Amino acid sequence: MDGVVVIGTRGETRAFEAAGLTCFEPDPGRMAERVQAEQVRCEVLAVTRSAFERLPGALGAPLQQGLWCELVIVPPAEDLRSATQIGDELRHIAAVRRSLRAA
Repeated sequence: MDGVVVIGTRGETRAFEAAGLTCFEPDPGRMAERVQAEQVRCEVLAVTRSAFERLPGALGAPLQQGLWCELVIVPPAEDLRSATQIGDELRHIAAVRRSLRAA
């Protein structure tokens, strides 16, 4: 795992998955549970706008503070090229967080 997880609907994350990122489409009733589990396992939690809007408010605020991981709301990736560019940026953020923690 490169430290990046993308959460959103299957349609929203298809290009990110093709770009080699780990992606999940949680069941609507288990969205908060999945996000809480992933935030402690990854450096960057990339969430689509629609997925972020489905999160309970009590969970969205702590995520935005970045205590466990960096929260990034990602735009829709319309093709593999844009998903790869976004993925490269997310991986860079994850690498920086790892190096800061190691210092």
